[in-house]
Amino acid sequence: MRAEPLPESSADRLLVAYEAAALLALPVSWVREATRQGELPHVRLGRYRRYVRADLDKWIEDQKIGMGKVRGKGSG
Repeated sequence: MRAEPLPESSADRLLVAYEAAALLALPVSWVREATRQGELPHVRLGRYRRYVRADLDKWIEDQKIGMGKVRGKGSG
């Protein structure tokens, strides 16, 4: 009896290093090094590392600089 393949939703699918690198517009070597150093969110599956798109999107948001609250008129 063969198992039916699961439908692949691009949002739910785990990414490999080169796909994460493409998403981040960074070299694969950078992604692998940041993963080894624990700087980039990833899933450990034995000796393999995979990436969740939503986790990478959140990581990108967390890396933004200068996105503080804008002070409105009369404040300060």
